[in-house]
Amino acid sequence: MGLGDTSVSTEGSAVRINMKSQDSDYSATLGALVTPTITDSQPSFVIGTSDWKISSNIRLADPAFNKPQRVDLLIGASLFYKLLSVGQIVLLPGLPLLQKTRLGWVVTGGFERPRSTSLLAAGRTPNSEASQLDVRLDELFRRFWEIESLEKPKVKATKEGANCEQHFGNNFFRLPSGEYSVRLPLKRSAELLGESYGQGHLRFLSLEQKLGRNSHLKEQYSAFKEFLDLNHMSRSVRAMHQLAFDERDVFPIGSDAIKQEFYVDDLIS
Repeated sequence: MGLGDTSVSTEGSAVRINMKSQDSDYSATLGALVTPTITDSQPSFVIGTSDWKISSNIRLADPAFNKPQRVDLLIGASLFYKLLSVGQIVLLPGLPLLQKTRLGWVVTGGFERPRSTSLLAAGRTPNSEASQLDVRLDELFRRFWEIESLEKPKVKATKEGANCEQHFGNNFFRLPSGEYSVRLPLKRSAELLGESYGQGHLRFLSLEQKLGRNSHLKEQYSAFKEFLDLNHMSRSVRAMHQLAFDERDVFPIGSDAIKQEFYVDDLIS
């Protein structure tokens, strides 16, 4: 299947391709289905690049990227992301950007142009079937990038979450070490637990004796305790946010990073 779930006919065979960079010693072997055509020539008309100011020392993977050419190979995502390298150059506003890859620099992204110019350059009329196809493809790609964009999801607050937030605000304090301490919350009154301390204490002592006699169980207990420690970690996110609030005047940049760029215990900044 192709873009928009359109059917793609193949020649009923597959090939193994050894692809090598013209710019470096990078090479990769991949399998591909054989099809009569992948898409129309790309781009659909010659794009003028005289005012793009691409530096002469930039080695493009396709120096003729701005001229209509046949698309010979469509690379899947399993290899595509392995080709990307660190390096990106932003051209003038409204122009595509340059992305460094293991095959050389590539020009990626759209650029602003009047629709009437593109229709005239392609020798089409606005009512032609081909121009309508272009419009549908533009809409399809626009929706694709909207889905893939990493917009911050809107989280709907729950009553339980609001109660937890209120409990934290009313019951936390900071230790001399700089750590935060919060009283454990209870959904209901602690009196409903009854007199369970004595029985629980005896069972704990019994478990401790068993672990002392069985080294294998002791190892398992240590691993389980480590797992529990990691899950305390997940509950410390709220404490991190409190830290960002308390220290925002002293460390404004770090405070913003903690509030906006942490996912559990991973910082992406």
